[in-house]
Amino acid sequence: MRSCRVALRQLVVRTDSEQCVPNLVGALRRDYDVIEVPEVGTSDAELAEVCKEASLILHCYTPITENVMKQATKLRGIVKYGVGIDKIDIGFAKQKGVAVANVPEYGENTVAEGAMNLMMSLLKKNKIIQKEMTGDAAWAWPNETFLANDLHGKNVGLVGFGKIGKCFSRMCQGFGMKVTAYDPHLSASDMSAYGVEKADSLENMMPQLDVLSIHTVLNPDTDNLVSSDLIDLLKSSCYVINVSRGAIIDEAALCNAVKSNKIAGIGIDVFSVEPLAADGHVYSSIRHYDNVMFTPHLAFWTAEARQRLESEALSRSLEILTNKPLRVLSSDPRLTSQSPDLVTLGSA
Repeated sequence: MRSCRVALRQLVVRTDSEQCVPNLVGALRRDYDVIEVPEVGTSDAELAEVCKEASLILHCYTPITENVMKQATKLRGIVKYGVGIDKIDIGFAKQKGVAVANVPEYGENTVAEGAMNLMMSLLKKNKIIQKEMTGDAAWAWPNETFLANDLHGKNVGLVGFGKIGKCFSRMCQGFGMKVTAYDPHLSASDMSAYGVEKADSLENMMPQLDVLSIHTVLNPDTDNLVSSDLIDLLKSSCYVINVSRGAIIDEAALCNAVKSNKIAGIGIDVFSVEPLAADGHVYSSIRHYDNVMFTPHLAFWTAEARQRLESEALSRSLEILTNKPLRVLSSDPRLTSQSPDLVTLGSA
């Protein structure tokens, strides 16, 4: 009798199961075993145990550490279903020969719209007006409390002028806003092609702004880039928007600036510690302020963006699982510097 050997299905571990990506997970389950683990409540040791047999880790926010990769003896690739790769130990992944890719192009307009939403909500006093409209008064009369601001003519300063920054600047210009950007990797002529003025330094840019918006990646060079000293240079009428990463800005200093009325208000979608908490978080004490708009890291979360995200993440995942070179679409040097034996650069 001829013996039959059933091939074992490869294992995919998806972190951050709180994020709903049913088409991505459903497609993978057809041919592979998938284990999903939540971000909240999963320790590094627990994740390492789950990933021991994994060929692929689908990652969003949960840190993928050296310890996790050391114990994952079958691991061939990590796919970030999203953009930021600051929670992956890229250095050790290179050392171990584990390919890493993200999905950099699914949501640049979407996230820029999220920044616009926060900015407009602040300048138009939406939070306090909605409190009145849903409260006992059910109305808000035109007095000083509800006096909003025009966007037209305002000076917007961007920290970082990548894909999302470019989309946000285009939207701001549509409202007649003047845009300045700080990005040491781009020249003045690069920016002028988009109608944007290049700032030579953050110190020179800050005092001129009506709105400061953060659009750079988080890496060792940008960690705490917007420091307490820089926040002190902002006008008292300036609003601060962050849809990038919480750690790029000194959060404690920003919170204190709001409390002391040194700035006009803040709109924040990203936090160095997530999720936000009612108590014990650096921002907990100002959640209720009328000039504070918080969203729970959802600037990217639209039906259209999720569809693009799932499609691209599935393509990258199947490259790993079918032993093809992992395609890197990002220009991030941490990804483009991987071995050509593991990855291929650019679109097909």
